[in-house]
This record gives sequence, structure tokens and C-alpha cells, in this order.
Amino acid sequence: MSRQESQQPCVLVDSPEGPKLIIARKVLITAPLIKVYDSRDNFDLIEDDDSLFKQFFANGYCTGIIKNTGLPANFTATGADSHQPYGIPMLPGLYRIASVPALRGLF
Repeated sequence: MSRQESQQPCVLVDSPEGPKLIIARKVLITAPLIKVYDSRDNFDLIEDDDSLFKQFFANGYCTGIIKNTGLPANFTATGADSHQPYGIPMLPGLYRIASVPALRGLF
């Protein structure tokens, strides 16, 4: 990607027909933040952009289903870590367990 003040943004992409140059008025890129920051050399980031990306961190959550736990049907547990900002536990780790009302015995 190239971003020069005198030109519209240009993005060179691979397509099934080969490389294609896209010239646009504006470009919006969405991606998992960690991948953007780790590959920031591929982007024409100005110092302000780079400084902004450094302030964020990416995290992810996984979903699972457990059964035959012996837990009561209305059981709910939320993980917490008093040493972390806002008490949110570090990942990977347990965030929350809750029953599935329509599926007895599943959490």
C-alpha cells in the first residue's frame, strides 16, 4: 500500500488473474489488530499511526461446551484476576461458564 499526499491511496493485491493495482479515494483495512501491527512494515504508517497501534493489544476468546459436570443446572461462574486491569483474566484462561437453559446439563 502506498499513501503519498499528492496521490490517491494505491493498493497492490494478488488476484486469480495476477497482480492488480487498486486506486481509491479512501482505503479501510480491517484485520485482527495483532496481525496488522506485526506486519506494519507492509503498511505506509506515519508515526502517529504507529504510535496508535502500539497502544492496543489483541485478545481472543474460544467457546466450548462441557457436559456431565455434576454442576447444578443454574450454575454460573465468571473468571477474574485481581492483578489484571478491570479484573479480566489473562488468556488463554477461563472467562465464564454458564448453563445453557434449553439444553439441560450443558455449560
